[in-house]
Amino acid sequence: MQEIKILDGTLEALREVKLSEDIGFGKYMSPIMIECDYKDGSWGDIRLRPYAKIEFDPCTKVLHYGQEIFEGMKAYRKKDNEDVFLFRPIENAKRFNKSAQRMGMAIIPEEIFLRSVELISSYSRKLIPRRLGESLYIRPFMIASEVGLGIAPAKEFKFMVVASPSGNYFSSGSLKVFVERKACRAAPGGTGAAKTGGNYVAGAVAGGGLTVIANAPNPAGFGILKDSFGPEGISPIGLLKSALFPTILAMICLHFLPSL
Repeated sequence: MQEIKILDGTLEALREVKLSEDIGFGKYMSPIMIECDYKDGSWGDIRLRPYAKIEFDPCTKVLHYGQEIFEGMKAYRKKDNEDVFLFRPIENAKRFNKSAQRMGMAIIPEEIFLRSVELISSYSRKLIPRRLGESLYIRPFMIASEVGLGIAPAKEFKFMVVASPSGNYFSSGSLKVFVERKACRAAPGGTGAAKTGGNYVAGAVAGGGLTVIANAPNPAGFGILKDSFGPEGISPIGLLKSALFPTILAMICLHFLPSL
């Protein structure tokens, strides 16, 4: 089992944090984050540290070949007590490793993934909003940290987790959908099933430049895109699934986190 290290300044950063009334989605970050490095065929210690910028060599492989993956998940808190709950974290851990396998990255043990998510959720409990539809959004991600311009898959990786108190993804109460039939971001045998950045930014120019970011202004007034493969196949709307399903099923699939 990996050792957990709490670095200097972490607890001090948490003492000063306050939850804003207007949290939006992904605007404000928890003042702490998780790091864990993979090198020489094994994972190192889990480090809980203050939120800060990270530095990379200009030839770090993720910057050139996009070898990276991520997950999106939520932590909730009951109105009447301090208990923290996670929405189906084991399923996120499994999907994370499926993405890692497809992108030629190291598999992370589920216990490291789950413990990291539990740590940042528990220590950030003051930032978990209590209003309906709000949660602590958790973003685990992994990048290729090896330095070099060779096209071979990296052998060194950095796993990190950040968190953000967030409100409803869709604030308008309704949305329009644009069905893109020419520019597609997924195809049979491709990486469409992996949660990797390239699959998301590929939708940025669909629909003649319409943005994929919900509720952002654009000439046609559409806030979300849906892409297709070929004349008949249409992919699911990922934003709808991630935004609505957790809220609907939260009380059915919650994972209880004991106090630390």
